[in-house]
Amino acid sequence: MLHGVAFSQIQSRYEKVLDKLKATKGNHASLFKPLVTSLTQLATKLNYENVMNILKLLSDIRASIVAAQTEARQSEEAAQAEWEAALKILEA
Repeated sequence: MLHGVAFSQIQSRYEKVLDKLKATKGNHASLFKPLVTSLTQLATKLNYENVMNILKLLSDIRASIVAAQTEARQSEEAAQAEWEAALKILEA
């Protein structure tokens, strides 16, 4: 296969990306499992550039999940700070 790649050649990278998805808190990995499975099946038939694009997209998905979690955490911390301020006002 000219410029092709067998899945066995990229399996370690794929597993690292999948582990990173699983390591994120929540059930985000289970949401993307069908996508990852489909991309894995395609990876055995695609050329190297497309495989690298798939891995980049998976990395981008992980980054967006982390950004969403960070935003949610900041929101929760802000709400907690507001409740603490309201409690202090009530105690006074």
